[in-house]
Amino acid sequence: MVEMHVLNRLRALAEHRRWFLGLAPTARCGWLTVALVAVEGGGLSSRVESVAHRRVRLPTELAQAYRRLRAGRRNRPGDTALLAARLAESSAALLDDFAAEVAPVWQRLSAVALHGPGLWRRADGLIGYSGLCDAARLADQTGLNVIDGFPDRDLAQDGRGRPLLPVKDEQQV
Repeated sequence: MVEMHVLNRLRALAEHRRWFLGLAPTARCGWLTVALVAVEGGGLSSRVESVAHRRVRLPTELAQAYRRLRAGRRNRPGDTALLAARLAESSAALLDDFAAEVAPVWQRLSAVALHGPGLWRRADGLIGYSGLCDAARLADQTGLNVIDGFPDRDLAQDGRGRPLLPVKDEQQV
C-alpha cells in the first residue's frame, strides 16, 4: 500500500529533479531490489537521493538455475538465455508493482540502471563477464530505457569489472 506522505513528497519534487531506477538482483539471485533515485543539479555539484525502494524474493527456480550455471553442471546451450529471460520477467513484474508506489514521477523516469549477477571466467590473462538479465526484454516489457553492461564496459576499459572499493587517502588524514 502506498503511503500518502510519500506520494505528496514525490509530487512536490517531481518537477525539479531527474529520476532513475536502480535494479539489482542479489549475488545469488535470491532477491531483487529496485530503488528510485532522484538527481538534482549537475556535474560534481549533483545531489543524489534514494527516495523509495522495494525488495522481493525471486522464485527459487531462478536461484537454483543460477547456481547450476555457476557450477557448470548440466548446462545446455540455452540455459543462460532462459535464465536471463526469466530474470527479466521477474524484474518487469517488480517494476510494474513499484510503479504504483512512485506514480507521480513514473512518467518522468529517464532510465533503469540494471546491474545483476553474471558469470565470470578468467583464462589466458583475460577476464570475461556475461550478464544474466535480458535487458532488451526488460525494456520491451516496461517501455523504459534500460542501461546495463556496466562490468562489460569497465573490463573493456582495463578495469576490474566490479565497483570501486573505498580506499583511505593518506594525504587527507
